Amino acid sequence: MIIAGIDPGLRRIGYALVRVGDTFPRILVAGSLTTLPIEGLETRWCKIWEQLDVLKGAEALGIEDQRDVIVGATHRRETSADSLRSLECVGLARAWALSRGLPVMIVLPKEAKLAVLGPKGSRGSKDQVRHATHAICKGQFVVDEHAADAVAVALAAGKRFHWSTVSKPSA
Repeated sequence: MIIAGIDPGLRRIGYALVRVGDTFPRILVAGSLTTLPIEGLETRWCKIWEQLDVLKGAEALGIEDQRDVIVGATHRRETSADSLRSLECVGLARAWALSRGLPVMIVLPKEAKLAVLGPKGSRGSKDQVRHATHAICKGQFVVDEHAADAVAVALAAGKRFHWSTVSKPSA
């Protein structure tokens, strides 16, 4: 199964496609997208929407069955202006995925950290998450911290997939 992980934000959006269910998870692609603060908010939303199509490029990676791609996105429970923008990015990522017929799971940051750092890792740093994803994915190293967070989101969604309800687009 392929999981697309998204670490949303208005300035930097981490993304990753991770194959789970093999002997160990494999990172197919990971990186981050950037928007510029000098651009208007609407322009930035449009750029994020367009840039998320990098995840749609699964066909280029030999993934024929798009139904196997599940999008996991994080959000924080804070109420600061930045976290509200991140929550808007989660909504945008969710709308993007559903518009392409992909099921969606929302993963909390704590759950993503626990998935890669274990029971005592809920307050782990971005660097700890990056190194843990490297170990879990057997040496595949992601340099960008936002991409590593997206890998952690994908791994958390993969762990939860079998016992959780996934919102699926209506037919």
